Amino acid sequence: MKSMVLKLLFSALFWFVMFWSSGKLKELFKKEKIEALSADYIEYIERDGRQILKFTIKNDTSSEVCYHTEGYLSIKKQDGYVDIPIKEHPAYSGASYFIAPGDMQDYEIVLSDYYDPLPPGVYRYSKTVGCLAVEVDFEIPDPAVKQKRKK
Repeated sequence: MKSMVLKLLFSALFWFVMFWSSGKLKELFKKEKIEALSADYIEYIERDGRQILKFTIKNDTSSEVCYHTEGYLSIKKQDGYVDIPIKEHPAYSGASYFIAPGDMQDYEIVLSDYYDPLPPGVYRYSKTVGCLAVEVDFEIPDPAVKQKRKK
């Protein structure tokens, strides 16, 4: 009996590896999850000396997804994106948020609570939703360029 169970498990593992390596299983996961979770940029604003990013997280999967407050920020350089270190003791709330299947939620992060003042540039904010990451690209404009346009 034990050897039969082991043979079944080995057989299941073998077929899983075969499907994964053929790309069929990867394609299944890709269609169901990666294409179905997304984030859309709303705006970047500066208010009362605070840098704030707003975006919408969309869940077009068939399952409820969960996310937390923490995320990751990187800045665009010539060689690609470079991670920006988080302040030594950021104030993560530890709260969990849920998005029902087919629903969306607006999300706002006060970047200055987690990072030192950010200079003008192109940034990418990444957040884990469920077991996948969604990303939002945004730009912090140069205040000198902004003032020139107003004149």
